[in-house]
Amino acid sequence: TRAVKQAFPGMEVGVHLHSTADTHHAKLAAAWQAGCRRFDAALRGLGGCPMAGNALVGNMNTEWVFDYLNEQEIPLDYDRQALKAAAAMAQQIFQ
Repeated sequence: TRAVKQAFPGMEVGVHLHSTADTHHAKLAAAWQAGCRRFDAALRGLGGCPMAGNALVGNMNTEWVFDYLNEQEIPLDYDRQALKAAAAMAQQIFQ
């Protein structure tokens, strides 16, 4: 992220991550500290890359992203109840 931001100043940089519960925090922290402010995530971490194997089975969980940003006291404008309801709906649909 740093190299891209240096090469293209003013460009918004985003990241698409795959993660397990054990490694998500470190990945989010590294991206944030490198200047990334746009995160691609999926409710409940659904989906993923079949070529990644078992080490990275799912997409970054949307709830983990919001939890991380809240822990860092980064101001967010979102409806927490709507996110919770959407995650519950995704769980029902994709059991």
